[in-house]
Amino acid sequence: MTIRTLIIFLSLPASGLLGAARDIQFKSINFVTSVVEMHNYGATSQNLAGWRFCTHDENQIRRYSSTTALNAVSIAPGESLFIHYLNDAPGGETAHLNRSALGNFATPLDSDAYGIQIYFRTPFGAGANIADHLQWSIDGIDDLSADERSDEAEAGGVWVKQSEWISTTADTTMIQLDADVGALNQPSHYTVIEPVAATLEITNIGLLDPDTFFVAFAYSGSGTVKVTESKDLDTFTDVSARTAVSTPTPNRVEFTITGSSLFFRMEEE
Repeated sequence: MTIRTLIIFLSLPASGLLGAARDIQFKSINFVTSVVEMHNYGATSQNLAGWRFCTHDENQIRRYSSTTALNAVSIAPGESLFIHYLNDAPGGETAHLNRSALGNFATPLDSDAYGIQIYFRTPFGAGANIADHLQWSIDGIDDLSADERSDEAEAGGVWVKQSEWISTTADTTMIQLDADVGALNQPSHYTVIEPVAATLEITNIGLLDPDTFFVAFAYSGSGTVKVTESKDLDTFTDVSARTAVSTPTPNRVEFTITGSSLFFRMEEE
C-alpha cells in the first residue's frame, strides 16, 4: 500500500521584489481544521499590504479577498500566517485570521478540486504577480473550473503545468509543504498525508551543492521504498537503485539538477 507520495519541485528564484515576494509560500493545507498556512522562507519581514488571495473549486471561480484585508499584516522571517476557513481563529493572535474577515473565498476547503493563489500585486491576469500557487484534486484529475488561474501560475513560473495537480483522495487529511531557499535553487516538497499509520519519514532534504539535491529518509515495517523521478510529471522513472543502503549515507537518494525543475515520488511498497 502506498503510504505517502512526495513530489519535489525545484525552480530558480527571481531577484528583487519578485524574489522577496516569493519567499512567501503555502506551507500546509489542513482539511480537518480547514486552515491554510502561509510561511515566510526569506530573511526579511514581508509586509502583505495590497496582497490578495484568489481561489477556485469545481463550482466557483475567481473568488477574491478584498484589496485592503491584509494591509496591517506582516510575516516575519521563519513565521507563518494562518487563514481559518471555519472562522474559528483564536482571539488576540495576529497570525491567525478568519476567512470571513478577508473577503470572498471558494468554500468549502476540501481535498477535491481546488486552486489557490496569493498575489502580491495586481492585475490578476499576470502570472508574474503571483507569489505562490497550489492546486489539488482527487486522483490528480484535471478540473477546468478549479484551474482558472493555473495558466497564469504556469506562465509566472510558480507551477510547472496547468494540467498537473497534487493528487489527493477523499480521505486525505492534509497537504504539507516545505521549502529550503538556497543561493541558487528553491526546492519545495509536497507530502500528501492519508489517515493511516505512515511508516515512511523524510528526515532531511536539501542541497549538497548547486548541482546536487538529496533526500534522506527512514522507514519501519516490512515494506521497501520505491523512488521514481520525472522532469515533467508525465513519465516517472524508477531510480530506487540510487538509494544508498550502507554507510556513510544510508537511506539517501541524490539527484543531479540538470534543469529548472525536478519531481520525484517516494512510496512504500
